[in-house]
Amino acid sequence: FTYTEPVSKNSQVSIQYRFDMEDQDINKEAYITGADFNIAGLQPDASLSLFTDSRTMEHRVGPGYRYAKGKNTVVANVYYQHSTLDGLVKGENIKRSYDHVTYFLMTNAAFNPQNTLRVSATSEIKAPSLWQMIDIYDVSNSQYLSCGNPDLRPYTEHNYFVRYTNLSTRKGTTFMIMAKAMLRPDYIGTDIVYSPETI
Repeated sequence: FTYTEPVSKNSQVSIQYRFDMEDQDINKEAYITGADFNIAGLQPDASLSLFTDSRTMEHRVGPGYRYAKGKNTVVANVYYQHSTLDGLVKGENIKRSYDHVTYFLMTNAAFNPQNTLRVSATSEIKAPSLWQMIDIYDVSNSQYLSCGNPDLRPYTEHNYFVRYTNLSTRKGTTFMIMAKAMLRPDYIGTDIVYSPETI
C-alpha cells in the first residue's frame, strides 16, 4: 500500500506499508542402518530426525519523499520494520520478534544530455532462519553434523552503488563506469570444526 501527496510541481511525499509472510516446513529424516547404509524398508528414527514448521511475518511502514525534474531525481525513504518468527521444533515453540529501521536513498543527476550520475544507498535486514537457531544437532548427514545457535540475531546489510554514464551521439558510443560496495556488520557465518576422531 502506498499513498502519495504532491507538495509542489516537482516533488511529493508518501507513506508506504508492506506486509510479507513466509511459511517453511523442513523434514530431515535420519535412519539407523547396517554397514551397507541401505534404508529400504526402514522407518526414520524419531530421536535423530528433525521436523520443523515455521512462519515469518514482516511489517514495514515509513514515509518517503521524491523530487523529479527532467532527468534529475531524488528519492528518500525510511522504514520501520517489525518482524516475527514463530516455529515448532520437536513440540517446542520458538518465538522471536525484531525491530529495525531501514532506508532507501537514490539520486540521479543529469549534468547535461550526455553525462549522468546515479548514486544509491539501501539497507536490508537479514534474519536467521529457524533452522539456524535450533540448538539441536542435525545428524541426517553423518559426514556433516551441524547445530544451530539460539542467540543469533538479524543483521543489517548496507549496499552502495555509483554509476556514471557518458553518451556520445556524434560517435554513437556509450561509456559507463560503475562501483558497488556492500557492508555486513555482524554477519551470520558458519563455524566449521574438522574432528573425524570424535565421529
